[in-house]
Amino acid sequence: MRTNKSLCLFLITGLSLSVFSGCEGEKENNKAPSGKKPEIKEEVHYKGKSLEQWIEALKDKDVGVRMNSILAIGEIGPKAEKAVPKLIEALKDKDKLVRGNVTWALGKIGPKAGTISALIEALEDKEWSVRASAAAALGEIGPKAEKAIPKLTETLKDEEPGVCANAKEALEKIKKK
Repeated sequence: MRTNKSLCLFLITGLSLSVFSGCEGEKENNKAPSGKKPEIKEEVHYKGKSLEQWIEALKDKDVGVRMNSILAIGEIGPKAEKAVPKLIEALKDKDKLVRGNVTWALGKIGPKAGTISALIEALEDKEWSVRASAAAALGEIGPKAEKAIPKLTETLKDEEPGVCANAKEALEKIKKK
């Protein structure tokens, strides 16, 4: 019987995940002292870069690099949870397109620590496109964004029709259970 562990790489919809797996017959040796299997950490990659590299690129001086990083993190989705604090920082970026794309990425990551509060705050951005994107992202999260209902209801009175439309649609998605 083989007792060595092998490193396997899986490609799933453009993401490569590193997973350590034991060989058959090693189940007893593959247990933590508590008797449970040890937790396996996955390293998430997208388009040849690790999540950590995409997070680091959020600080780049080049707007294009920051935008690509935000889009990559959003495509990773819920597995990019550790990027949330840096994305929230990026909501203060001077570029409105960066801020708008950050709201989209937060919506794709979902209801993780701080995303909903950050999106509610983004509903007050000076740029209508960012407000509209924040409303759409809250709708993307759905019923788990329930605490955004009061602010989205207030946003229905926004002077920009696109913001109002996205707020209305978000409210419908959030209230749908």
